[in-house]
Amino acid sequence: MPIKIWLTGFYILILYALLGEIVIYFQDYIYTRLDLNRNYILLFLWILPILASFYVSYNEENYKIMYSLSYVLILPLIVAFFHYLNGKAGGSVDFITLKGLVEIVKIYFFISLLLCGIGSFLGFILSKEV
Repeated sequence: MPIKIWLTGFYILILYALLGEIVIYFQDYIYTRLDLNRNYILLFLWILPILASFYVSYNEENYKIMYSLSYVLILPLIVAFFHYLNGKAGGSVDFITLKGLVEIVKIYFFISLLLCGIGSFLGFILSKEV
């Protein structure tokens, strides 16, 4: 069933956006106290959209590329929504106005095009039924 596979990737993208806002919300002092490296956490977060599109492209039977690249259109909206909620909750964000949210959607569109494109390509190549 393709919807279960696609929804699993969608939940990974929601986790990516939520954790991204949480990681940015905390200061470096907290990571130092917990003996964590913030850069490694951010690197892990950048891998999540690749994993989501890879999972869909690898496990889907038909329309592998179409389903996995559908995240390119969805990811910028999810990230902008969580960014907006963070700003409304009092978090320190750069773009809180409507123009700012449009800029975030533009930036994350190209980022998601790159990340989801990599995951889609790898999943398509490594899948059993090419």
